[in-house]
Amino acid sequence: MCPSGGHFLWLSYNARHRHDKFKELIENEIQNNKKVLFVQHHLTNCCTDLRNICAHYGRLYFRIFTAIPSNLPDLEKRAERRLFGALLALKTLYPDVNKWNNEIHEGLKKIMALYSAVIKLDHIGFPADWEVKLRKE
Repeated sequence: MCPSGGHFLWLSYNARHRHDKFKELIENEIQNNKKVLFVQHHLTNCCTDLRNICAHYGRLYFRIFTAIPSNLPDLEKRAERRLFGALLALKTLYPDVNKWNNEIHEGLKKIMALYSAVIKLDHIGFPADWEVKLRKE
């Protein structure tokens, strides 16, 4: 069977249509990856700030952080440049759920309970329900 001219036109249109659709899918994927990389870059900057402050024995209480985490749903505007924002960024990037919840989160709860008489949650950007918001699901 020999394909007719109309058959070639149909194949050409179909190939071009699939190519355009494929190109559109690839462009959408690239844009989505740029957004993910942008968010991870900002979160990584927050963790780097936190690490550098701790490594050089800087204070965390009443500290204004230079890096602002982006796209974190549990973060209020007043807390984004405080310790709570940096801890939310760290929680988001931390890969091990069990280790975060059983070691880091529990350790933080113990420190906060030990010094509850002198720590004002607002000074470090912590909301009243910080234990729930810092627990990793």
